Amino acid sequence: MVRFLERTLFRARALVLVLLALVTGAAGYAALDLHMDAGFVKVLPQDHPYIQTYLKYQERLTGTNRIAVILENRNGTIYEPGYLATLRQLTDDLGFISVGGTAGVTGIWTPNTRFYEVTEEGFEGRNLIPSTVTDDTIDAEVIAQLREDVARGGFDGLLVSEDERSSLVVGELLDTDMKTRERLDYFALGARLENEIRAKYSSEAHEVHIIGFAQAVSDIATQGSESVPLFFAIAFVITYIAVLLYVQSLTLAAITVGCSLASVIWQYGLLTILGIGLDPFAILIPFLIFAIGASHGVQQINRFSRELQHGASSEAAARAAFSALFAPGIGALLTDLVGFATLMLIAIPMIQEVAIAASIGVALKIVSNLIMLPLIASYYRPSHHYRARVERARQWPHAIMHAVASVAHPVAARFIFIISLFILGFGIWKAMTLPVGDTTPGVPELHPDSRYNRDTAFLAENFIFGTDVLMVVMETPEQACLSPETVKLQRRFSAYMEGIEGVRSVSSLSSLVVKLNALFNGGNPKYLVISSDSGALAESISPLTPSDGFFDADCKVLPVYVFLENSYDVTLRRVTQAIDEWRQKNGLGLALTPTATPRLGLGETDADVCWRARDDRSGTWRLLPAELSAVSYTVQPEAPLSDGAPRELTISGYAAAPARAATGTQLVRAPAVWAGISPAPCPFEEEITRPETPDARTALWSFTMALPEGKPGETVPLDIAAAMKAEGIETGEAREVRVSDVPLSTHFRLASGNAGVAAGVNEVIAKSEVPSMIVVYLAVVIFVFLTYFDWRASLICLVPLTLATWLGYSFMAFMGIGLKITTLPVLVIAVGIGVDYAFYIYSRIEHHFAHGRTVTHAYQRAVLETGVAVAITGVVLAAGVATWAFSPLKFQADMGLLMSFMFLTNMVMAVIVMPAWAVALDILVPRRRVAHPPTDEHPHG
Repeated sequence: MVRFLERTLFRARALVLVLLALVTGAAGYAALDLHMDAGFVKVLPQDHPYIQTYLKYQERLTGTNRIAVILENRNGTIYEPGYLATLRQLTDDLGFISVGGTAGVTGIWTPNTRFYEVTEEGFEGRNLIPSTVTDDTIDAEVIAQLREDVARGGFDGLLVSEDERSSLVVGELLDTDMKTRERLDYFALGARLENEIRAKYSSEAHEVHIIGFAQAVSDIATQGSESVPLFFAIAFVITYIAVLLYVQSLTLAAITVGCSLASVIWQYGLLTILGIGLDPFAILIPFLIFAIGASHGVQQINRFSRELQHGASSEAAARAAFSALFAPGIGALLTDLVGFATLMLIAIPMIQEVAIAASIGVALKIVSNLIMLPLIASYYRPSHHYRARVERARQWPHAIMHAVASVAHPVAARFIFIISLFILGFGIWKAMTLPVGDTTPGVPELHPDSRYNRDTAFLAENFIFGTDVLMVVMETPEQACLSPETVKLQRRFSAYMEGIEGVRSVSSLSSLVVKLNALFNGGNPKYLVISSDSGALAESISPLTPSDGFFDADCKVLPVYVFLENSYDVTLRRVTQAIDEWRQKNGLGLALTPTATPRLGLGETDADVCWRARDDRSGTWRLLPAELSAVSYTVQPEAPLSDGAPRELTISGYAAAPARAATGTQLVRAPAVWAGISPAPCPFEEEITRPETPDARTALWSFTMALPEGKPGETVPLDIAAAMKAEGIETGEAREVRVSDVPLSTHFRLASGNAGVAAGVNEVIAKSEVPSMIVVYLAVVIFVFLTYFDWRASLICLVPLTLATWLGYSFMAFMGIGLKITTLPVLVIAVGIGVDYAFYIYSRIEHHFAHGRTVTHAYQRAVLETGVAVAITGVVLAAGVATWAFSPLKFQADMGLLMSFMFLTNMVMAVIVMPAWAVALDILVPRRRVAHPPTDEHPHG
């Protein structure tokens, strides 16, 4: 097959190169339209229950994707007419910028910020700054009243800094523009924030601080667009110079790096054609693809130049390089391709886009480095002195490789084998401390002293709630905020959360009700409680509106805002674990649960998703006949307007499965992870229609039964099968049983808020990382075996990959680099370099072993022949990315250090550890010698 490709391609090499040149030109033209593409939802795992909570309530609840703007008075306090006038203008401008409009903005000037007090005339509520106040009427009396109301209303540390020198304005954002229905352009938004807010209102008197996802993405994209091309160019030049010193030819060096660069151009063009933009968090991927190409290119040119040294013509040398390296090159690139494609298993759109981009880039390497490079090299005409120059230039590298080749000696191999086991153990031990998620305050992709992170620190130092909020959504029946039991339940939960380590403060409807109830009773401290009377509770809540963010219009959603000290993974896990523990002991959960496991109903397990699909919060359950004696009911608080009459359930049997969805119906879909792996745990169809029209189907039979009594929170069995037997009803042809008129459940649901979203992302990354690496390892084993049909080859090629991976993890842990959506793809792609090294070295080992050499001699010859190229590649690539340590973008600096370490580690493992393991393995499990006489042919003959 390889010989056929060689003959076909080289016979038509001129035509093939012309076509590739045209493709390069077209791709380069298309790549001019490549754009940065960022989105908040893109970085979220859509199937995670926390993210589903956020997506469900993103238009009704606040705190997840928002812009916080702080206006600081450099020379005084906020209680100055000039400052307040400027703040009012800034608030209006932020309202025009915010996708949510002015209604989504909160500050001391906005009408949703109200002050409440009890006066001689009764309860009084008013805007913190009355709507009658204008810029021209801000006088001493207005300022004095504002100062008093801020202090008495508890706004210090919330909207006004504790030192009274700055004020906070918050604008809510949606990932979709409600006006245009298009995805929000975060780069345009960031530019508007810079031009219309920061530049406009920053002066000698005032300083502006801006925090939020949009601003962070804008800063990362701005610094990345300025620094990444520069450092890419530096790395490109370093690579070119190093290859030039090795091959001793300006032309061959240009061919090597040029072919690698061509595939990057093709990649950019194809991404543009496919409509895929380049995410700011993935701006380093193109260089990694270039690095993989450079690795393969150096091997091709190394073989080509060695053939020239032995007297072959350029075309013959190119043909020999193509024939010898096409199979191992294909094996290495296919392994890389599968490894990168495994990132698609991580259900985060941004990582999946990276997987697509990287897979496209690697696939193009097959053409650019395995086909185009040798075809171009076949036209190279070396000078008369070329062979002598190459021979002199390679004397000292080969001398080093002669020393390195001693690792294949049995004594040295045993020693290195044992040492490598200790190194592997150390790497695994250190990797156990690898953090997940953010490891520093603010945005870790930016330096701690960056403007954005300084702004974040300013907010944390001057406002009590900080920047990290985890929102627990309390789902309830309608008008539940008038139910004393429900509000008291929320209060118990809020009080519990205030005692958890890492929680700064907690805010909820119940905490406000306590204060308002005391105000309605003359400020008497003994009324700092939640009234047990629905009427009194309604009076306490009356000053509040849905725009305050503590309940929705139907009083069915009562969020609890948990403000955290930071969003580190250890804090998030501690807080979410505490919430789960409380819910299992105190939370009501879903009304419908399996009797065998009544603790379910928290909403995060596969079984919970299944049961929630039946309990659709419309008061109707859907059951299978086999489940009629295996369900229980968690007693709910009484509705505030209940007449106290016993509740009756209506039980009905139906013959057919639920009808397909009609226009306007809502679908409950099984999580994507079930698709193609195992049947969904729900026995029903994957799509369950709700609600159905009443006349859609006719019941086969129907009867009523009493709902069991109990205290709120108590789980009682609901044996429908026994009730049917008592009524003399049999299931018959019924394939579905509906239970109607069920009281709706109260459910504490995780999580929204930026910290809640971060917790969900961290969980997905932590769960996906090991499976992704396992798939990469399996790909290595399978492709190596298919290439060499030798189990030893699979094991030996896996060794450097495994060692480099664990050492890479330990390096990240040592440097404090967290495992997150921006680092995991880089780590996986960098590991692919080691696979390339292993394939090329082992291909020469097989060649010499097939000619009768011992394993030791075969490895020594392989190291001498390919070790120089591997070492040069590793050192050059490491040197190129090491310069990134000086990047103004911390993410690029960290990834530069990580990739330098990975390139060098992979090189050392492939050149030193892999041969030692091979010899040690042959000693432990001797292989049969191939019956070929030893040969002294030149290594590439």
